[in-house]
Amino acid sequence: MKSTITMEDFLGDGQGRRFADVASDPHVRWDKWIAWLNDRARQERLEMAEVHFDMPALAGILRELEAEPFVRDYFGRRSAAAALRTKQALGVLVKLHMEARGWSTTGTKGPLGRRDPNYSGRGEHNGPRSFSRYWQSAERYRR
Repeated sequence: MKSTITMEDFLGDGQGRRFADVASDPHVRWDKWIAWLNDRARQERLEMAEVHFDMPALAGILRELEAEPFVRDYFGRRSAAAALRTKQALGVLVKLHMEARGWSTTGTKGPLGRRDPNYSGRGEHNGPRSFSRYWQSAERYRR
């Protein structure tokens, strides 16, 4: 089952509306993030991460997401602190898709990365051996 979330759905959500600044920032290009996650295979990988790998749903799409040019360009031009709200907004977008697919939040977060104080990539705070370059943890879900 594919879920489709629109900009209106995102901004109409109680949490999503708090990220109107992210959605309207021309540097973020939030409409591209929304369209990217409206893909059935990516949504299935969100679920697979929880079911088959016991990892946060976001883990199912992170490698592909971080390889997208619009995402790399965005994080390449922002400090980790400046990108925080965009990362949080993505968490809300994932939540909307997971809820549309019958999942609910657990209120706990699971690990995605490992901080490496010796690594100083631009905009990256996790080391090269970590699962994610930009995310430390993400919401866990249950059916």
